[in-house]
Amino acid sequence: SRVVAILEESEDCVRFETQNSHYHLSMSPFPLAAVSPLPVRLAACA
Repeated sequence: SRVVAILEESEDCVRFETQNSHYHLSMSPFPLAAVSPLPVRLAACA
């Protein structure tokens, strides 16, 4: 589903809402991934 809102963004976690669900993602062991994500093209290649 499409993301409709980003509820929280920190070094430790990301919380967001899609059209039909809420997600809470822990960024451990890569805490900076929440605040400086890779561009989609690079992330797809990783």
